[in-house]
Amino acid sequence: MKIIVFLFFLLFGWKGRGEEKDLCKFCLEKVKTIQKYLQEEKICRDYIFPVAKELCILYPNKEACKSVFSLHGALMYWNMIGKYLNPNRICSLMKMCPSSHWTKSSIKEYIREILADKPKTQSENPKGHETYIITHITDIHADFGYELGANAKCGLEVCCQKESGKPKKQDDAAKYWGTNEKCDIPLRTVEAGLKFISKEIKPGIILWGGDNNGHDIWNNNRTMQTKPTHEITKLFEK
Repeated sequence: MKIIVFLFFLLFGWKGRGEEKDLCKFCLEKVKTIQKYLQEEKICRDYIFPVAKELCILYPNKEACKSVFSLHGALMYWNMIGKYLNPNRICSLMKMCPSSHWTKSSIKEYIREILADKPKTQSENPKGHETYIITHITDIHADFGYELGANAKCGLEVCCQKESGKPKKQDDAAKYWGTNEKCDIPLRTVEAGLKFISKEIKPGIILWGGDNNGHDIWNNNRTMQTKPTHEITKLFEK
């Protein structure tokens, strides 16, 4: 009920309030109040989240959707409220504040800004110094539930698992070393890759960037967050 009252005053309560700057200030205050109200823990817990979670019936993998929402729903919701219900954005769009209050970012302008102080000429490579072979490894995404022969085109976010079922065509089956579909890779592929790097590339330095667990984040728990890193660490130590 409060939200309806806020919207009513936002849309109609400003009439006759005088100068444009007063109108802008009034709008910013009201939208900020609405934004704050929608971010209250009780409102989110009792009204917003239960309704949003029920929308998972529209998603192919309903249980995965609910699990992902339980993990990340609050963060996604607060980010959306922060972005799309930003007082400067709303009041500028409603012409109640000057457009200068909200400017749409441009990736091209951002790139130009970042590269503005880039040196025009590159310095020469130093001579007479020792060189190293460096290997950068990151985003391994090992899948401990990867199953050879499972459906690689299951229609969900992650396939090639037992839960993916059996494929209708053999070409759609999960391959031994990995599959170029929505699948992560089995641990044996990680081990084979590290052996190749050790014997053929022979790096002096290895930079390991992490992000080791699979993309099936609805199955995330403490064990599945830490197990990939522990197991891959053992492979590095071999």
